[in-house]
Amino acid sequence: MITDASGGSLLSPAAADINLPMSTSRRIYLLCLASLLAGGCIKDDQPVGDLAAAWQEARYLNFKKSHRMFEGLRRDAPPNSEAWVECTLGLAISLHHTQPDVRADKERAGKLYDELIGTCTSPTVLPQVLLLRARLADQVDYTGDRPDLDAARTLYARLQTEFPRSRQANEAVLYLGHAAAMSGNAREASTAVEEINEWIDTHPDNPLASLQWDLVGRLYMYPLDGPAAAVEAFLKAEATGLPPMTQMDAFFWRIANLAERAKDRDTAVKYFRRIILEEPRSGYGYESQLRLKALGETPPPLTDPFDFMVDGRGGVAL
Repeated sequence: MITDASGGSLLSPAAADINLPMSTSRRIYLLCLASLLAGGCIKDDQPVGDLAAAWQEARYLNFKKSHRMFEGLRRDAPPNSEAWVECTLGLAISLHHTQPDVRADKERAGKLYDELIGTCTSPTVLPQVLLLRARLADQVDYTGDRPDLDAARTLYARLQTEFPRSRQANEAVLYLGHAAAMSGNAREASTAVEEINEWIDTHPDNPLASLQWDLVGRLYMYPLDGPAAAVEAFLKAEATGLPPMTQMDAFFWRIANLAERAKDRDTAVKYFRRIILEEPRSGYGYESQLRLKALGETPPPLTDPFDFMVDGRGGVAL
């Protein structure tokens, strides 16, 4: 929960209740991030019943309905009041994520974000608005849309400069690095690696450090083609603490293959073995056995993928 300096919640009850898990889907991910902060301007003594209902619809991803609700609430709110800020943010999020993607919706969402950036000074809300506006700029949403990477980079840089301790600044590091990876340009990738390394050096305890090291590893994979440096980065990501949703067998497989390419036999053997021993039902298990044999090692036996199945009498089914 987001709190103020005294430890009290800065979220309205409706927005504080929106606590969805992080998703790989860009739209759901952005909704989660924005919803967690969306009530940051509302005080406890203000009526939030209708706002609660609007955020509930957003929580259900019913953006067309939340759009209509926030539109009406915003119209009735005093301009530039705390309630107006929350309604404007809710409306922008609804337009940003409504499906199907329509140019008019995205353009209005951008104008609403810009309006908030120009009027809102809340250190809780403004970083989230900057991040959402940057993401809108660097993504392709509809036919004929063109990413505005320069605008996105400016917003990401502002987050890192003005709100360096915020979660959004750490996310900005990831999005900037991702843009470099997508460019396929080795020079941009090299610059991104330097910037991420510098950020981690100055923010070693940031909660996204593991993902940032992972991104460095991926940049060394492509476009920099540096397998040894990629292995080093992935090992740092693991040591920092990988997210719970990480597919560990795929992560081990990546390290093992890169290590083999880098002629780091010990690391390759270690991670091929870890696939078999720690991820016994992985689809990479059999191939890991073959790769270990090719490296002159005796591989561990594979686990029977059906050994957990029992029949109705408590015996083994197969």
